[in-house]
Amino acid sequence: MIRKNKIIESEFRLIFPSARNLYYDLKKEPVVKKIYGHKKIKTSLRQANIKNLLKIKKQFKIDKIFISGLAWKKNDNLKKNNEYLINCISNYPNLLMAFLNVDINGKNYDYSLKLIREQKSKFIKGYEIHDSSFVNLNKRNKKKISSLLHLIKKKGKFIRLVGRHPHQTNINLLKIYINLIKDNNDKKFIITAMGGGLTNYMSLKLFKKIFKKTLFTTSVSATSEFIENIDDYLKDKVIFGSDYPFNHFKYYNSFLKLIEKLDITKKKKNMIMYSNAKKNL
Repeated sequence: MIRKNKIIESEFRLIFPSARNLYYDLKKEPVVKKIYGHKKIKTSLRQANIKNLLKIKKQFKIDKIFISGLAWKKNDNLKKNNEYLINCISNYPNLLMAFLNVDINGKNYDYSLKLIREQKSKFIKGYEIHDSSFVNLNKRNKKKISSLLHLIKKKGKFIRLVGRHPHQTNINLLKIYINLIKDNNDKKFIITAMGGGLTNYMSLKLFKKIFKKTLFTTSVSATSEFIENIDDYLKDKVIFGSDYPFNHFKYYNSFLKLIEKLDITKKKKNMIMYSNAKKNL
């Protein structure tokens, strides 16, 4: 497939080397364990490395790729995750940028605060907060999240939230994210997977009131109709992100073909694939 249009990939996931095997110890790793149970996990693990990423970047002439990891819960795994991402952007500056992964649970909270405070690399674009951080929103955890968000914003970085549809979680993430963004003046937020359906489940009037600047990634390979439903208000807020190699496709090319087939104008496709990210990230 020969690319005619420019691409900026905002959501490419990598796995640190020791975890790139099917028998890695996943005790206390509920989210990752579920991912490793996917029928195409062997292929995904083979593809979730820097060598394959650089091959894809060259093959499809991708201008820039933003990398991130998975929602590791064990502190040691979370550290290895971020260390690998930092190593990748250090070895390939100007080609890659990263969203590091942070969490408020247990030792991860102190580690996450320290990570954000000490990181000074311009190639770290922001931090993705585990959606499990919002499972138990008691007074103490709300304070932790507030401290984390304040520090990220103080550093001028993006806050990336994981989009989940209502049937994918036991908590009302849609409501939580709406309040979170509203309380933080909608500054430097990105939500993956088209906001977990936020763009379709809310009235346009309410959506316009709250989400003035929030960006949404296209990582919805199984529900591509959400991308097709982009209207004129949303068209400059959607950025291309595949969640590869952990989306529903075996090959990167398959997701690009899906985007090409979407019933949207060439202008909107170019905005999604390139210009929106170029302007905002």
